[in-house]
Amino acid sequence: RYKQDSQRPPAEWAALVAKARESKAEDEVTEEVIDTLIGTAAPQFPKTNWLNSEPLNWEQLAGKYVLLDFWHVGCKPCWGYLGWMQTLQNERDTADRLVAIGVHGAGIAPEAIRDELANRIKYDVTFPICIDLLLDGDVETDAYPSQFFSRCGIRQMPYGWLVGPDGKLIAHGDPPELVEKARELIRSSEDK
Repeated sequence: RYKQDSQRPPAEWAALVAKARESKAEDEVTEEVIDTLIGTAAPQFPKTNWLNSEPLNWEQLAGKYVLLDFWHVGCKPCWGYLGWMQTLQNERDTADRLVAIGVHGAGIAPEAIRDELANRIKYDVTFPICIDLLLDGDVETDAYPSQFFSRCGIRQMPYGWLVGPDGKLIAHGDPPELVEKARELIRSSEDK
């Protein structure tokens, strides 16, 4: 994480090491908190604006695996997943069993998100994107300060949740790994 610098004084190195240990401990606590959500019903989507879709709900998605990709236009690593999500959206072999939904952080108007997508990407983004709402002013959270992000325990981006056909949260982490997990689950259910 940090470059070796022979000119760095020992006290500065000690401070960096302490900060790295603190960050690692926070990440472990975050992971434990998010793990407690596995097996619970996915939170309802906020009543908000959507891009590329009418607002969706879990009743409409019942019977399908759903990949939720949490992202924000200001998150540079997030942009790398959009093409991948679009590829997933375009796949016909899993279309009836696996749905990709982007969840964009709160605080940016839909038109601004649409403009950013048009300016940065050379292809059409057609998968549904839910634009989250800001938390109420007096709510404290360690998660990203928007409603759906907070309910899903999202503290970093890009990040994903996999929701099972029964509407329950079944796995979280890196979105491509979650799609592979969904594909394995789909294959195993077909083999039965």
